[in-house]
Amino acid sequence: MQALLFGSSTSFGPNWMVEVHGISTVGDPEAFAPALLEMLASRRTNPAILQRQLQERARSAAQHQATMAMLDQGAATLRANHQQNMATLQGMAASHQARMASLHESHDAHNAAWQRQQTAQDAAHHAQMHTSDDAHRRFLNVIAEERTVMDGEGNTYQVADGYDRYFRRRSDGAWIGTRDHRDLRGIPGVNPEDYDEVKIKV
Repeated sequence: MQALLFGSSTSFGPNWMVEVHGISTVGDPEAFAPALLEMLASRRTNPAILQRQLQERARSAAQHQATMAMLDQGAATLRANHQQNMATLQGMAASHQARMASLHESHDAHNAAWQRQQTAQDAAHHAQMHTSDDAHRRFLNVIAEERTVMDGEGNTYQVADGYDRYFRRRSDGAWIGTRDHRDLRGIPGVNPEDYDEVKIKV
């Protein structure tokens, strides 16, 4: 009686094994059962093969350890390089910050000097303009026979020339002029409390 045997063979490098999965026949397959069981029972492990398997496992473990050691060494090198790179970057950042601080300080000092110079120039210009304005006003006052006076709030007024002190009545803006150090005390009909003394400007 003929039969077709189904099986498979698996190889792991120098090691291999065979498995039986089934049988096909036109007769009774049960008749082949004793033979198949005998085949399975006869399967034995070759001591040489077992020794070779152990050696392969040991070699594989050694290769794995070597690979892991190499990876660890590579990781350590990467960490060291990273730390060095970070230290370099931090140094560069500190240097950059120091340079920027120096530039800002220099810029601020330059601006402060420029502002002082501008302030001095503006003050000189205003003083010159003030002197020029005062001279012009003095010339006009001579022609008009007037004086320019200024109250405590900075308001200016034109009054008749010829007096050393001027007083303005708050109620109606009337003026009284006096000579030298004389004030309003003792002037008949005048209450000094109703007047404010102004300053002669030009």
